[in-house]
Amino acid sequence: MVSGLPGTGKSYFASRLSQRLGAVYINSDAVRRELGAMGKYTDEVKYTVYEEMFHRCKIALKAGKCVVADATFHKKKNREAFILWTRNNNIPIIILEVFASEEIIRKRLSKPRTYSEADWDVYLKLKDEREPFEVKHQKLESSSNNINFMLEKAHHIIEASHEYKAN
Repeated sequence: MVSGLPGTGKSYFASRLSQRLGAVYINSDAVRRELGAMGKYTDEVKYTVYEEMFHRCKIALKAGKCVVADATFHKKKNREAFILWTRNNNIPIIILEVFASEEIIRKRLSKPRTYSEADWDVYLKLKDEREPFEVKHQKLESSSNNINFMLEKAHHIIEASHEYKAN
């Protein structure tokens, strides 16, 4: 599970991590687009997007595949189902939270991005609504040019996890 507010570099990191791991990549913005829900951010629509992500994750995990789920996961209720289901099914879960300085976030959000509609105002709103993780997770700082370091660190975290089982 890769979590982080808009502009932190979460999706850039998560997509590359999934490539490195040979994992199925499930991105909330892509799911939102596929569901025809772009521009719709009611709690009901957000819940629908997370439910669809969860459904896709379960299918891939039941098939024995590694999954990288990429979303803000800024609300406890939007990550609880993922965490509980994996634990109840003895499937290892590693939670990575990506963060960056507000200077970098502001710069990133000032440019058009391929999938996300989030801008600085959305970042501030989600930052205000963000509920901290109550479970073990690892934080990764994103800077202007440290993607390789982040990937190495994530790979080390995954390998060092007592739950990790190589496919």
